[in-house]
Amino acid sequence: MNKNYFKTKKRKLKYSLIIERESGFTFIEILVIMAIMSILMGILVGTSRSSTERYALQRSAQTVTQAINIAKSNALASKKHPDASGTASPGGYGLNMPEGGDTLTLFADCNQSSTLNTAGGGASTCEAAASAGVFLPEIVGEYPLEPNIIIGRIDRCGSPSPQQRILFIPPDPEVIFNQPLGVGCNEVAVRLDHSNGSSITVYINKIGVTYIQ
Repeated sequence: MNKNYFKTKKRKLKYSLIIERESGFTFIEILVIMAIMSILMGILVGTSRSSTERYALQRSAQTVTQAINIAKSNALASKKHPDASGTASPGGYGLNMPEGGDTLTLFADCNQSSTLNTAGGGASTCEAAASAGVFLPEIVGEYPLEPNIIIGRIDRCGSPSPQQRILFIPPDPEVIFNQPLGVGCNEVAVRLDHSNGSSITVYINKIGVTYIQ
């Protein structure tokens, strides 16, 4: 046999080994690929969860803003109390925001007490409650926050305000906080906390305008 035959045979064998080597993965290579995929999946799931929680906070902040705007518009329009024989609320409409709670309560201040009354006391209309000084159930609506979110802190320029209520009294409507803002203080900060430790803050100024930060 000539030398060219052996050279050709050697080249074919070498090429065959290369093909066999490149036609599959070794066990170690498969483990490396699986590890990389696990890391990427972990990053994807973590990012998705973080985005979901962030959107939940934003939706809750919008709920606070919406509830305040509804209270304001009800007072401006002198809207009638739905459970008081169709009479208007002389004390306007308010929003109760308890620190640590997960629900905002919209109420009609029928007896002009600047507080939320949930029990009846003999009055059948808002006007009767105001003139007689008796109670009438005043809840008009409730606005729950997203799951795992509560009102973490209510702050009046550095002073805590655990039970904050904001009232809108017609016809302007006039804006009244149950705990006055004080000299030089122009807004209340309502911080919403998620159970994962993240938060968002809704600011309410002295004329009832809100913004989120």
